[in-house]
Amino acid sequence: MRWLICPDSFKDAATATEICEAIARGMRFAEPGVSIATVPLSDGGEGFIDMGEALGWGLRISVDVCDALQRPLKASYLYNADLAKAWIGIAEASGIQELKPGERDGRITTSLGSGRLIADALDRGAHTLVIGLGGSAVNDGGCGMAKALGYRFYDKKGDPFLPTGKDLDQIDRIEPGPRDLSTLDVTVLSDVQHVLAGPEGATFNFGPQKGIPPEALAHIDAGMAHLARVWKRDLHRDVANTPGAGAAGGMGGGCMAFLHARPASGTQMTIEWTGLERAVMMADAVVTGEGKLDETSFRGKLISGVLDLCRRHDTPCYIVCRINQLKEERWKDLGIGDIWAICEQYDSEDQAMEATLESCEDFGKERMSRKYD
Repeated sequence: MRWLICPDSFKDAATATEICEAIARGMRFAEPGVSIATVPLSDGGEGFIDMGEALGWGLRISVDVCDALQRPLKASYLYNADLAKAWIGIAEASGIQELKPGERDGRITTSLGSGRLIADALDRGAHTLVIGLGGSAVNDGGCGMAKALGYRFYDKKGDPFLPTGKDLDQIDRIEPGPRDLSTLDVTVLSDVQHVLAGPEGATFNFGPQKGIPPEALAHIDAGMAHLARVWKRDLHRDVANTPGAGAAGGMGGGCMAFLHARPASGTQMTIEWTGLERAVMMADAVVTGEGKLDETSFRGKLISGVLDLCRRHDTPCYIVCRINQLKEERWKDLGIGDIWAICEQYDSEDQAMEATLESCEDFGKERMSRKYD
């Protein structure tokens, strides 16, 4: 029997590679000769650079930048000098995994560090950029990124400043810097289809998980809408209602406005890059997973892409997750063979978080004892 293990990362708990290794370790403990292929996945968030390095996209470049709270941080991206192409993950410098839960506050976090990664790539000669938008800690519409690339932001007094989520509404004027960014070939990867502002926008949908308190959401959302109007007036970029503009705290829209980027599906690109469909075709059974399984998991995210391939090729699919919010009737209708929810094995979510890899290994042992059932 040939198994394919292809999860996404479990946010705050383990990388996709670590999940793969733990499940495979459990399977091999139960059946030493079992055939296992592993394909760690990332649709642009955590693990994006690791996946690209494994696929041979380019050389890993480490840069001294800052995290989302402007503390010193060493982050990396991939660069291929022959192609003048760089792959950059927003999560590397501006990622939520770099902040402790009590530090997360989308009112004050900034994408400045991600902009410094991009600037380093441009200084090396990059003309083509692929930017993964998942896993961010920011809600600044990409203003920090833009400032690192030379854009200047002025308040109503005419003073320059670095806008963050709480003061987007104070932006009176945006001026481009000396770099000509309009000639770059930039693709942003995301499977979030949310627009920039409003009920379906970045702040109301993702702000709470970035530490924005409920009473601040409306103010920051109004700031996002204001930012879009300034983009349209000063940069002649009307992108607020483009699907994906709300990704990564408005970084999707920011990349479109400041870098003239075009959006693409992280899931579809990952499936293509990793040869995942062929791997599913060659497998007798597939294990995938992510940290939290709910209805949003099946709205274009990686796990839905894997499940679609399994259905297409009539391959049994099993899911490992930390939290499962789907009812049994629903996940069976989706064609999922079984779900292993780590939180159901422990008394608290904190315990489950700490035991993520141990539980994934237990899943591997248990799955081998059950085979196809």
